[in-house]
Amino acid sequence: MNQDIRVDLTGVADIDPSTGTKVRLPRPKPKLPGEESVIESALRLYGELDLPQSGVIKDFVDFKSKPHLRVKTVGTMKLASVKPSTTFTIAFGPSASAGAALTLGLAGGVYGANVPGGGEIGFFGTFNIGVVTNFSVSVVNQGMILFGLPAVVLAGVTIAVGVNVGGKVVTGGGFLVFLDTAPAWTLVGFGFQLGAGASVMPVDFAITKSITAIKPVFKF
Repeated sequence: MNQDIRVDLTGVADIDPSTGTKVRLPRPKPKLPGEESVIESALRLYGELDLPQSGVIKDFVDFKSKPHLRVKTVGTMKLASVKPSTTFTIAFGPSASAGAALTLGLAGGVYGANVPGGGEIGFFGTFNIGVVTNFSVSVVNQGMILFGLPAVVLAGVTIAVGVNVGGKVVTGGGFLVFLDTAPAWTLVGFGFQLGAGASVMPVDFAITKSITAIKPVFKF
């Protein structure tokens, strides 16, 4: 997972995020003896199999030994600051949602981060609720690249502003991820999704609030 990523913000310079809700992040629970070794062995075994997303799982496990990622942002947002960071979190997994004006969704998967002094790999689960300008149902694979520590930019409450393009079978789109930091939101990352879905209109816009729990498994 050695790569350079360029994020162009010029097309979203005038977005005006609304206010959100701050929450206190819970402290992580202690791990059971041998828990890391068992989970790492299972992930490595799955990564070597010719199964859906096995290549992605293998990349996350390899990230444990050689964490490296550089993200460069181009442009600015007038009504939201961009969080500078040398720490990055990558999250990937399935997501399902349905809604008509009001949308509800669930997501989960694995994440990796180059935390100070090493790296971190774990699992995450998300519930989200929001508003959408469409009637749609979808089951997709979703990826996110976030600027900061998993406990800060992935866990807890975040708000996403996105656009989706779809038809009767295939749907996909992208979104920006924000934290509520008065007086303006702070952009902490972006995401993309692609999968199966159906919608009444070919394009929709959505604003969702997500509540995410993470389970760190490896710290190295």
